[in-house]
Amino acid sequence: HAFYDDLREYITEGLSRFSPVPDYVPIDDYPISVDWSLTHEHRDFYLFGVPNNDKAKTAAIALLEFQKVRLKFISLIVHADISALGRRELLYLTRNADVQYPVLEDFRQRGAADMERLVGAA
Repeated sequence: HAFYDDLREYITEGLSRFSPVPDYVPIDDYPISVDWSLTHEHRDFYLFGVPNNDKAKTAAIALLEFQKVRLKFISLIVHADISALGRRELLYLTRNADVQYPVLEDFRQRGAADMERLVGAA
């Protein structure tokens, strides 16, 4: 899928200073991984690439599980196209995610600066 390829390329080349780890599993006995774990100044960022409604649901459920066990992280959701999501899926994700980028280009433009700002604000 081109969206995931483009996201991987940007993260591995443009965000290497954040020590990206693909398919990271935050909870040992919980089978859902995040697409990418990024770290900045000892703060964890869990990133989900969301190309469709199914992935939006999976990400929302995972975020709820991570919150339930009180993991300390900031979630980043990068959409292929936020306008393509269903109303319910977008609502679930918006309720549980910290930062969402409507399209990959927004994340390319603002992601690194946002992560630095979020660490400074925490």
